[in-house]
Amino acid sequence: MPLKHQLEKSVMRWSLIQMAAVLLGLTFLHVYPMPSYESGIFHIIPSLMIGMTAIMAAVFHKPKLFFAMLLLFANYALLEAVHDYLAPELLAVTTGLSIYITNINLIALDSKPKRRILSKTGALYGLVLILQMGWGALVIGHLADAPNPETTLIWIPRIYSQHCSALNIFFGVTAMSYMFWRFKRSPSVSRLALFTCAMTINATPLVWSNPLSFSLMYTLCALLTCSILVNHSRVLAYRDMLTGVGSRRALDAALQHTYGTFTIAMLDIDHFKSINDKYGHDGGDIVLEEMGKVLKSSLQKAATFRYGGEEFAILFYGHSREQCFETLERLRKRISHLSVELPTNHHLRITASIGLADSLDSEDAEAVLRNADRALYRAKHAGRNQVSF
Repeated sequence: MPLKHQLEKSVMRWSLIQMAAVLLGLTFLHVYPMPSYESGIFHIIPSLMIGMTAIMAAVFHKPKLFFAMLLLFANYALLEAVHDYLAPELLAVTTGLSIYITNINLIALDSKPKRRILSKTGALYGLVLILQMGWGALVIGHLADAPNPETTLIWIPRIYSQHCSALNIFFGVTAMSYMFWRFKRSPSVSRLALFTCAMTINATPLVWSNPLSFSLMYTLCALLTCSILVNHSRVLAYRDMLTGVGSRRALDAALQHTYGTFTIAMLDIDHFKSINDKYGHDGGDIVLEEMGKVLKSSLQKAATFRYGGEEFAILFYGHSREQCFETLERLRKRISHLSVELPTNHHLRITASIGLADSLDSEDAEAVLRNADRALYRAKHAGRNQVSF
C-alpha cells in the first residue's frame, strides 16, 4: 500500500471514531430531543463554524472540502429560512428537494477531478452553486407567497410529492453508498469529509422537528470536518512521507518534552551516496523506504525519526545506552541481512552504522543528540557496520 494511503488511513481511523461519536450523539438527540430555543446565537453558530472550516479548506488547498462547506451552508441556510415561512404541506417537499439536489452536487463534487479553487473549473463550479442558491431563494419566495399550497405543488412531479420520504431515503442511501464506495476504492481525506457532509444532510429529517438539534448537527459536521483537516495537516507535518517514520519537526518536538533517563541513537546508511550515484535517486528512495519499514517493525517501543538524508534518529524512553545496545545490535544485523530489490531487478545489500548516547552524561536532549552524532562518526571511522557509544 502506498505510504500516502497509510498516512491518510491513520487520520481516517481517528476521524471515523469521531464520526461514530457524533452519530451516537445524534441518535441520543433523536430519542431524547433537547428543548426548543429562541436565542439567535444558535442560528449563527453553524454558519460561523461552516465558514471557518471553508476558510481552512481554502488555506490547506482542499477545493473539494471548500465547495462541500458551501453546499452545507446553502442547505442549512435554506432549511433554516423555510422553517417558519412555509406551510406544512410544502415544508416536507421543499426539504426533500433541497437534500436531493445537495446529494447530486456532492456526487458531482466527489466525481470531478481535483482542481484549484481559483481555476477555471473551480470558478465554474462556484458559479453553478451561486446560481442554484439564487434559484432556491426565488422558489422559496414564490412558495411563501403562494395562497394555495395544493396548487403550488403542481410544478413538482406528483410521484415525488406523494412519496417524498421514501424517495429521499432511496436517493440518500444511493448517494452515500456511492461516496463510500469511492472512499473505499481510493481513500482520501477529502472523500471522508464529503461522506461526513452527505451523512449530515441526509440525517436532517431525523432532527428537523427540533431547531436546536438541527443547529447542533450542522455545527458538529463542521467541527468534524475541521478536525479531519487538522489531523491530516498534523500527520503531514510530523511524518516523513517517504519513510513513514517521524519527521525532523517531530523529533524537535519530542526532544522538548523529553526528561528523565533516555537514550538517543543516530543511524546512518553506509555508502548511501554511491547507491544514489549508481542507481539514481529512485533507487535511493527505495532503500530509504525499506529502512523505514525495518525501523518501524524492529523498534516498536522506541520513537523513530528521519533526521535528514540517509540519517535516522531513534529515541528510547526510560532506558540507558547499555540497555539499548543489544536492541540496536540486533537491528544492525537485520539491516545487514536485508536484500533490497530495485526496479532494475538488482538486489542490493546495505549496512548501517549506529552511534548512541544517553542522558546519564547530560540531561539536555540537544547535548545527548550531539553526543550520539559524535558516536556515529566514531562508528564510521572505525570501519562502518557497527554500533558505537
